[in-house]
Amino acid sequence: MPRAAIQEPCVGNILAISDVAAFIEVENQGAMMCGFQAGNAVYEELNGSNGFKRYVEWWKRSFEFNHPELLKALAVMPVLEIGGYSDEDRDYLFRLVDREDIYGTCSQYRSGISIWRAILTHSKTIKKERPALYGKVKRIMELNLEDIWMQAPQND
Repeated sequence: MPRAAIQEPCVGNILAISDVAAFIEVENQGAMMCGFQAGNAVYEELNGSNGFKRYVEWWKRSFEFNHPELLKALAVMPVLEIGGYSDEDRDYLFRLVDREDIYGTCSQYRSGISIWRAILTHSKTIKKERPALYGKVKRIMELNLEDIWMQAPQND
């Protein structure tokens, strides 16, 4: 199970940046922005300003994995690798949505949420055809993916 990102990525004069503070890669542009912001933060610190504090504020608002509601999405990452789903369970769930368009994104969070949103539209079918599997799927339903989706930062 993934762990959360470091929310306060500085201690004293040490600043953890980019993938070091994240639990998943920040991608190329994210790494470049972390380097740029960290460079400015160090410059500000050396010149008597509170650059590290500014960096931490930027860090918290710039990556969706720091958003409190999206931290709940860790429960659906990686998709279908949680809760003891068998290969047969996964095949069944994906067959339910194999002809449907699912919102595509590079976001590690939104991908899982998009796939689960599609699968959950078939919850009545799952309950009828596979009651034991429905018991596992019900856990995902209780996360309220719509709220997580709507509260997520919209910076894809």
